[in-house]
Amino acid sequence: MKFLNKTVFKILFFILVFLVFALMTIPILPADFHTFISFLGLNDKGEHFIAFFLLSFLLNRASDTGIHRLRNMAALLTFGIVIELIQAYIPERSASIFDVLADFAGILAFQFLFSIYLFFKKRRKSYDA
Repeated sequence: MKFLNKTVFKILFFILVFLVFALMTIPILPADFHTFISFLGLNDKGEHFIAFFLLSFLLNRASDTGIHRLRNMAALLTFGIVIELIQAYIPERSASIFDVLADFAGILAFQFLFSIYLFFKKRRKSYDA
C-alpha cells in the first residue's frame, strides 16, 4: 500500500479546509501569523491564491481527477464565495470580489499546470509504446 494514497490526500484536504476556513473567518489574525506571512512576501491576494492552489491540488489527488475536475473546481469556488459571504458579517473583516478572483486564479493555475502535466504524461506513454 502506498503511503500517499487517496485517503491521505483526503485527510490533508480536510485539514487544509479547516485551517483556511479558520484563518479567513476569525476577526483578527494573531500578530505572529502576520509576521510569518510578511516574511514570505505574500499579500492578502497571494494568500488566497496559494491556499486555493493547494486545496485544488489536494482535492484532485483525493478524487478521480479525470471525471471530477470540474466538480472540484466548482466546489472550491463555492467554498471561496461562502468564506467571503461569512467575512461580510465578521467585525474587522470585509468581503471582496477580488479575494474570490484570487481564489479562482489559484484553482485555475493548478488546473492549467495539471493539464500540462497530463498532456506530457500521455505524450510520453505514446512514445514508450
